[in-house]
Amino acid sequence: MNNKTLFFIFLGLLAIYGLSQVFTGKRTSNFDTELIQVDTSQVTRIIINTKPPASEEITLQREGNGWIASSGSVNTKATATAIQALLSNIRLIQTKYIAANSEEKLADYEVAENQGTRIQIFAGETLLEDFISGRFAFDQQAQTGTSYIRLSSGKEVYAVDGFQTLTLGQGFNSYRDRMLTNTPPNMIFEEVTIQKEDDSLTLSKSPTGWMYENQLLDSMKVENYLHLFTNLRGETFADDFDELAAANFRFGKVSLKGPQMPEGLSVDIYRDTSRINPFVFQSSQKPETWFDSDSTGLFQQLVKGIADFLPTPETE
Repeated sequence: MNNKTLFFIFLGLLAIYGLSQVFTGKRTSNFDTELIQVDTSQVTRIIINTKPPASEEITLQREGNGWIASSGSVNTKATATAIQALLSNIRLIQTKYIAANSEEKLADYEVAENQGTRIQIFAGETLLEDFISGRFAFDQQAQTGTSYIRLSSGKEVYAVDGFQTLTLGQGFNSYRDRMLTNTPPNMIFEEVTIQKEDDSLTLSKSPTGWMYENQLLDSMKVENYLHLFTNLRGETFADDFDELAAANFRFGKVSLKGPQMPEGLSVDIYRDTSRINPFVFQSSQKPETWFDSDSTGLFQQLVKGIADFLPTPETE
């Protein structure tokens, strides 16, 4: 066999190898990165049906520059950070391998119908993606996590890298703004009134410091209290509280006044002993949202007495 013949054989083998790399390489690339294809800038609506037993349908709808989160009869503004995290995690989903490809195996990975968390992503009325996020497995030794997802139209179960899908099954409240009050850190207040039942306490700022009637207070304790309102957050929502009957449950109120906020800032407090968390809160900054608390939490933060602002006795 002469050198010319060997050369052509080599070229043929090289061509076969090159073609195999093109086709297998393309298939691998698609498998790794193109299972979930979403241009997040085009997404206008996301419907999430969370997995049992705490099943709920959540709709996230783009409106202008923001998003509205809805579940049942509750419609509220969604936080930008929560929406961005959701879209980013969807975009980052990458598959490792096919874990199963038969209907008999779907339940094992918690991706059967009405078993996992179903995510539907729309651009207008066009359905972009529809998939189910199922079981999550953590490898303690390797410190890695694997989730399993299935396209709703198929039977293949895909193993997914990382923890991205863990956030997909979060409940409705994870998309809501928990802010009760929000004021600039340098906001100046000159008067604070704390009312509870038949008791009322008014603190006033004077040239010498904070005062209660003619009694000088520990100004640092008062300022620390006022600092709470810079970013005061609720923990649990009181969506079931009957706001039409709120007047029957009035317990107290915290009011702040200052030159930078002529309209003032207030937090109304209600007490309904039939509730697990009996105290309910509503602020003038966010009147559409109600939070609740037991005797700790928000209640303990907001409801204070004069003793909480008195100077600490010096120890000998």
